[in-house]
Order: sequence, then structure tokens, then C-alpha cells
Amino acid sequence: MSASRSETPESVSTAGGDKPFYDAPQAPAGDLSSLPSDSTVVVGSAPTVRTGPTTGAPPITSLSLSGSVPAAGFATAGGAPGASVQPPSAAYAPERGSVPSQLGAAGAKPAAGLGGGAVPVPNSDVAPGAVRGGPNDAKAAGPGVVDDDSDRTAQPEAGATADKDVEKQADGAEALAAVAPAPAPAEPEVDEKGHILVRWDGYKDPEHAINLPFAYRMYLTALGSLMTLTTAFASSSPSFLIPQIMREFNTTEEVVKASTFLFVGGFCFAPLVWAPLAERYGHKWTFVASMTGFTAFNLGCAFAPNIAALIVFRLLAGAFGSCPMSNVAPMVAGLYSIRYLIVSIAMFAVAPMAGPCLGPIVGGYIEQAHAHWRWIFRVTSCMSGFFIFAVTFTMVETLDAIRLKHKAARLRRETGDDRYVAPFEVRERQSPLELVSLIVGKPVRLFFAEPMLIAVTLYISFVYGTLYLLFDAYPVVFGELHHMQAGSVGLTFLGYFVGTVLSALWAIFYDNKRYIRKMMENGGRPPPPEARLHMASIGAPLLVISLFWFAWTSWPAVSYWAPLVAGGVFGMAQFLIFLGLMVYITEVYLFSAASAIAANTVVRSGFGVGFPMFGSQMYHKLDPRWASTLLGFIALLLLPMPFVLTRYGRTLRGMSRHAHTLDH
Repeated sequence: MSASRSETPESVSTAGGDKPFYDAPQAPAGDLSSLPSDSTVVVGSAPTVRTGPTTGAPPITSLSLSGSVPAAGFATAGGAPGASVQPPSAAYAPERGSVPSQLGAAGAKPAAGLGGGAVPVPNSDVAPGAVRGGPNDAKAAGPGVVDDDSDRTAQPEAGATADKDVEKQADGAEALAAVAPAPAPAEPEVDEKGHILVRWDGYKDPEHAINLPFAYRMYLTALGSLMTLTTAFASSSPSFLIPQIMREFNTTEEVVKASTFLFVGGFCFAPLVWAPLAERYGHKWTFVASMTGFTAFNLGCAFAPNIAALIVFRLLAGAFGSCPMSNVAPMVAGLYSIRYLIVSIAMFAVAPMAGPCLGPIVGGYIEQAHAHWRWIFRVTSCMSGFFIFAVTFTMVETLDAIRLKHKAARLRRETGDDRYVAPFEVRERQSPLELVSLIVGKPVRLFFAEPMLIAVTLYISFVYGTLYLLFDAYPVVFGELHHMQAGSVGLTFLGYFVGTVLSALWAIFYDNKRYIRKMMENGGRPPPPEARLHMASIGAPLLVISLFWFAWTSWPAVSYWAPLVAGGVFGMAQFLIFLGLMVYITEVYLFSAASAIAANTVVRSGFGVGFPMFGSQMYHKLDPRWASTLLGFIALLLLPMPFVLTRYGRTLRGMSRHAHTLDH
């Protein structure tokens, strides 16, 4: 096996050595008999056990991307999953006795949550020396070892069938071979300045975020998801109130749309600022600051004296609201073991996609009730204001670096020894500006150097921009042609929402099991990244079907149920394409995944801002049938992309300077 030919990993941390994790000797999945006695089984991405001597150059226990990859991707610009950028987690690189709860700043890449991937995964809940899954669980872990998220004692099951193994893997018990790191050393670790470095006391350290009560971790997941939903809601909520704003400020539709959709423009740059701030100050107070600014600028929109003020306040509200989009996903990924990670990611992934669908519903009923347009911003301010208090008074800090800092402070108080410090407190710090400069430069260079990344990004961006065209298409089709009131037109977006939820459930309960079976067929090793394109290969034809379906049922003589169901199929297609391609580029650009995601975020956000600017004219001048038909033909031209990547992806990766070229 060989690494990418010229690309240097953005950050690879090892516990005492520089040996790459993919060079470690391997043993068959579930088989420890062939391992040397001095081997340490480490966190991996599949049932393949990666080993290395415990002395000299221990194997990797953490992969730090220069920015986190959203867990199941998905912090997005304005409502699509995906794009989150987090800075390097220099807070600490898990070493002896540490629990690797982060990839980068605190997030696992999407592949980890959906059945595995090519990089190490966080938060193993298995005792040191034990291998997750397989009949040797109890023997390897020792009798009576209990999963940290379950009250079920691990016991071997004699005569287990292959089908049972598959089901166990689908639950997460065998999906990945993941083992917690060894306990902390008995002797304190002292640096060259005499500081005693504080580490986690094994995988059951009660001060680690993964050992918070399960119900509380679910609460934090729900809280973060609702913050994200509120931001996505705000991106589209004024869309039905544009005529009111035009009349009050005596301006054109294009100018008012700029004030509305420039909100999404804030997602193009602000995550690159929020990510370094979260790395330095933690998730909690970063959320408090962002929600405070988001609330303040939404109130500014509610009391804007002119259109210029409204445009500025909307842009700033989007910039502050982008923090949950980029920072909630890595926070959620750091809270769960493999068994429950996929559930948490599903909760988060649906939230940013539901927001843009709910916004027009509220805005439509405000318009229908003849209430003033300013009420939509007052409602949004009330929603976001609630989160300021909820985060301040009910959320604890979950970032590993900060929690280790708190642990060090406790030890100083209890022992009176000021030498106890967290690695975060003694490392050489970079200013937020230096971190932003580091993060911004790599995505730009990577994007323009990689034709494969350009192609995938443009496809995802087209799908994302088409979503925002629905905010122009639905009022024309359901309002003007079917004579629905504004509130009822808003309710038609529920079709899109239902389609999104159904596709998410399909990905969790079917496609994840399919991926696990492919791993079993591959000898327990993860298949090549092209296996992730199965979802996109289904979503691409569905996208074409949904657009032509919507186009040629947009007649007054045809029941409104026909275009409404077409919108649901579009929601399914968008989710499958987005999830499949985002996970794919994450695995392809393994060591540059954060940069690839960042480039995708910026371009996609630009499409989200630009498409609505011409949507109304397109649907009125071409009429809904030919406007949607035009989109259908564009989707038809793009349809072969996932199939071409499936067929020739390995060759294209081999030609790339940055792609991950290891074949598993």
C-alpha cells in the first residue's frame, strides 16, 4: 500500500512515533491470535485490527484533519447537510491513556457514523485490549465488561450465524474494529518545563464528555440540532413576505431578494472564523456568542428603517447563525460511542434540511394573516433568544481540550501542586487570524488543482441551488396556478421534508447494512471509497425524474398532489446525492478532507445565494413547465457523474496529486 504520491497529511498525530497508521501490521478481523504480545490494538475504521509495538513507534490513535469534517456532513449553508469547517485540534493529540473522541477539532467524518470509512473513528466504548464484535468480545475484554451506552454485559454467543453477525454489525457492535486506548501511565508525564501533563484516565474517565449521562448527551444533541434548524429556518422564512417589503421600502424585487438570500452569503466565510474560535474557547461560549449576535441582528432586521439596513443586518445575521451549522456536527460526534453515533448524526443531519422547509410555512401564514413582515424576524429572534439561555444555563463544555483544562484546574486545587496543566495550556498557540489563514489557503489551492473535486462540487451546488429555486417555483405553481393561500402554499414544502426524512431512514437502516456486508465480503476491510456512491447513484435518477415530474404536472387541470409528491421525490434525491457525494469526497481526500469540504461549502453557498436571484423571472417568463424542464435537462446531463466515478474513480484517484490512493 502506498500513500498519496505527493500530498502531505494535514496533521497526523501518533502516540510517540511517526509511523503512519496504514503501515501498521494487520491481523484478520476478530483474530488476535496472530498479534505480538507487545501489540496495542488501536482505533480503526473497520474490523481490520491495526497494531504496532507499544514501545518505539506506537500506532496512530488520532487523525487530525486541518479542520473537522462534519459528522455525516452536514452542517450546511442554509439547510443542506454538509459543510462544516473546524480548525486543527491542537488542544491535544490522544496519546497514552487518552480517549480519542475527536477527529480534528471534535468531529468524526461522515463515513464513520454511517458504517465506517477510511479514517480512525472516535469514542470506542470497549475496554483496553478488547475487540468490538465477534464471539471473542467477552474473552478479550474480560468478564463482565459492560458497554458504556448499554446495561448489557458482553457475552460470547456460541453458534452465532452470519446473519446474526450482520445484525450485530448494523447495531454498531461489529461495524468497526475499535478499541479504547490503554489506561494512563502510572508515572506522571512531565514535559521539559516541569509541567505534569494531565491526560484522560482510560476510556472510563468520568470527566470525559462521552461518559456524561446518556440522556443528557441526547439533550445536547437535540439542543444543537434545534439551533441548526433555527438558523436554516431563518434562511428562507422571509421568502413569502417579499411583496410586503417591496411596498414598504418602495424598491425592486431583486433588491429585496438580495436582502433575503444574502443571509446564506454569510455561510461562505463565517465558518472559517467560528471554527478557530471554538478550538480556542470551546463550543459552549462560542454558541452563546453566535446566538447572541444572531438574535441581535434579527432584531435589527425587525426594526430596520430602510432596505440598506435590512441587507446589512441579514448578512450579519447569517454570519453569526453559521456557527451551529459548522460546530454542532463535531460536537455531536464527540459525545457518542460507535453504537449510538449514527442515531445522533441522523438527528443532526435532518435538522438543517428541515429548516428551509419550515420557514415558508411560518412566513406564509404571517402573510395570510395580513400581519406585518417584521413579525417573521421577531419570531426568529424569540427562537434564537431561547437558545442563549438554554446553552448558558444547561450546557456543559464538551470540547476535550477544555474539559482537560478543567480537570487540570481541579487537580491543582485538590493537590496544591501548580505543575498540573492540560496540553492545551502549554502548547504553542496560533492566533485566530493565523488559523483562518491556514484554513482558507488550502481549500482554494485544492479546489483548483482537482478536476474531480470541481465536478462533484458543481453537481452538489446545482442540487443545492435548485432547492432554493423551489421558494420561487412553489408560489407560482401552488399559489398562482392552484389558487392556494400563502399559508397553504407554505404547507406544500412538507412534501419535500417527508422525502428527506424517508431517505435518511433508508440510508440508516438499509444502505448502512449494505456497506457492512461489502466490508464482510472484503475480508472485514472497508471497501474503496466508490462504494459510498451507491446512494448518489440512486439519487441522481430520482433527481431527473422529480424535476420532469414536477414540470409536467404543474397544470391547473392536474391535481396539486402530483407536483407535491414530486417535491417529496426531489427531497429524497437531494439528500441521497448530497450524503453520498459528501462522504465520497471525504474518503477520497482523506488527509485533505476538511479543505475539500470547505471548498465545497463556499461554492455551494454561492449557488444558494445566486439561484433565487433569477428564479422568479425564470418561472414567470418560461412558465413553470419549461423552467423545471430546463432544470431537468441539466440534471440529466449531470446524471452520469456518480456512475462514472463508480467505474473510473480508482483510476482518477491514482492520477490525483491530493487524493487518498490506498485501496483497502
